[in-house]
Formats: sequence, C-alpha cells, structure tokens
Amino acid sequence: MNKRTFFIGTVLLLGNLVTALPLNDNTRTSTDVSQLDYLFLKSVRNILIEHGLDREVAEQKTAALFEYNPDKAARSLHNLKIAFPEMYEDELIHYLSSRALSGRVIDLASYDTLVNILQYTKTPIENDKTYKKLQQVAHLNSVA
Repeated sequence: MNKRTFFIGTVLLLGNLVTALPLNDNTRTSTDVSQLDYLFLKSVRNILIEHGLDREVAEQKTAALFEYNPDKAARSLHNLKIAFPEMYEDELIHYLSSRALSGRVIDLASYDTLVNILQYTKTPIENDKTYKKLQQVAHLNSVA
C-alpha cells in the first residue's frame, strides 16, 4: 500500500511540475520585440525631426507609416531582422524615414516591399534561399 501511494504521489507531483513549466518565454520575446520597435520608430521620428519637421508632425508621420499599429510593426520588423541579421539597421531606418517623410504607408507583409527593402539596404539577394526566407517573413508578417 505504501509503494502504491508513493507511486501515485510521485506521478501527481511530476505531472504538476511538468504543467507548471513554461513552454516558451513569450513575455520576454514580446518585450524584446517592442523595445526593437520603439527604437526603430524613435530613430525614424528623429530623422524626420532632423529634416525640419515639427516633433508632433514627425510622430504623426511615423505612426501613419505603420497604419497606427506599432505592435504589428514591432513583430514585423523583428521577423525581418531575425531572418536577415546581415541587414544594416541604419539603412533600414533611412528607408523607413524616407517612406514616412513622403507620407507613404509601408506593408511589411508584402513580398514586394520586403524585396524593395533588401535592395535599398544593399542586403545580398544571392539565391533561392533568400527568396524563400522573404516569403516566410511575408507570411509571418501577414499573420502578425
């Protein structure tokens, strides 16, 4: 009887421990993503201010660039940077600020937009793997 009770108690304890363990660290990832996004948005806004725009106008244009959805922009930019770590962030920020300055909206779920970003930032597009990565990033950004 004691062995049976011990066995059942052990199974229950292990079951509770396994279910208590986190499967992945979503909180940390979302924190990292939002920090990345705000750094990019802040940099874009600062470049617009350097071009002579008023602070409020620069913030408005930066928000409009991503259709007033900074969370989606954060995840999309994060997906792009993870897929292409060799991309120069300064050039990406310059690209985003030129789009914001002209009042355009950017769709980071568009394959064509992602190809345009890679070309602008002079990120090498060497083979079919790069195009497949672009398709994956576009898909991830469409569901982000």
